[in-house]
Amino acid sequence: MDLGDAAPRRHRGRTHGTARNRYHQRMTPQELASASLPITGEDPITDLAALLGAQAAIYEEMHEVVRARFAALAANDLEVLGSLVGREQPMIAALRRLDSARLMVLRPLATRMGTEAERVTVTEIAEAVGSVRAAGLVAARDRLVAITGRVRHANEQNRILLEACLDSANELAQTLLGVIETNPQYGASRGANTTPGTGDPPRLADLRA
Repeated sequence: MDLGDAAPRRHRGRTHGTARNRYHQRMTPQELASASLPITGEDPITDLAALLGAQAAIYEEMHEVVRARFAALAANDLEVLGSLVGREQPMIAALRRLDSARLMVLRPLATRMGTEAERVTVTEIAEAVGSVRAAGLVAARDRLVAITGRVRHANEQNRILLEACLDSANELAQTLLGVIETNPQYGASRGANTTPGTGDPPRLADLRA
């Protein structure tokens, strides 16, 4: 099956290399949001490989953020936790933009394959165009699958730690509540014969009121 002509390849490697490097570099959130797409329109297979590579590069950055969140949770560092949210949001926006571009590139291929862009897999493309031509695409897919798996695992570790922190906070709250209920200073209420100023706690100290 012919899924694209053999476009001239004289400058393709250099052009795509430059585009990919743009995403492989460390970028600020503002740069992520405005970065140009790493595609040229010359060859859909090469464009797809570049898009998957760009997504993998962002997920690698995201993995660092997720691991930093674990450390911040363990240290109860609210300031760092807040700053990490600001770093992650532009990454999510960039990933969505790259995914939209991936579907755009895939649509002509999917039409020729008689299916929908959302359903096409890299394995099916490799079978259609041949393993040699699809080698870069398969490698980019494998890299993306690997890093998303690491991000998923790190997020699961964060979830477990956060639940443990919440459970610990709940236990502490229950302990403090028990102390308040059994401590006569907080549990006493002013009786009819009680005179202010005789050692009775202030009205606001009665936390059960």
